[in-house]
Amino acid sequence: MVRGILEAQLRVRVAYTLGYVYQNGQRLCHTPIEGLEQMLRTGIAPGARISLHSWLTLPSHEIVDPTFWAVFPALSSPGEREARSLFMHPDQMSDRTYHPQWVGDGFVRRIGTLKEYEGW
Repeated sequence: MVRGILEAQLRVRVAYTLGYVYQNGQRLCHTPIEGLEQMLRTGIAPGARISLHSWLTLPSHEIVDPTFWAVFPALSSPGEREARSLFMHPDQMSDRTYHPQWVGDGFVRRIGTLKEYEGW
């Protein structure tokens, strides 16, 4: 939904990106590559938790993260909480880095976790 709106307004392709975030000396929502490969081979059990973060990436590498503030409120900035999103180029981030591990929705489709709903 957010991706479609951004693509229409900005007239660029926006990449759905999965990975982890590094902040305050810790990896947040991190799954080692080996774990991702295992999920691709076997899928995941119903109800299993996946430790991955998702965000949108613009062709110019800006990151649009509409969920970090809600998942990690204590680690998000006041401006991020107020705007309920992050829209920033990685070069402008001083204390947080984003580490993509998969680009596109193919991973969540293959492991069976993508749920699509119509009628929004």
